[in-house]
Amino acid sequence: MSTDQFLVLGFVLGVLGGAAAIAAWADGRVPRLGAVLLVAGLALALHAHVSKPGGYTAENLPDVIYGVIGDLIR
Repeated sequence: MSTDQFLVLGFVLGVLGGAAAIAAWADGRVPRLGAVLLVAGLALALHAHVSKPGGYTAENLPDVIYGVIGDLIR
């Protein structure tokens, strides 16, 4: 996997983890799965940022996301 794929996967896991944590909290449950997904997403995004020479900037994030989606479609 490339660093771009790690970054996008980290974002996806973070969003899913956030939604799961909010849903569990709203139901009065402990958000264990949400917390695990959030930590995994953060770890993947951090790994991608550290592994890529020069890292990522906010300006190139849309290009990275659309590039990974384009690679999945092709």
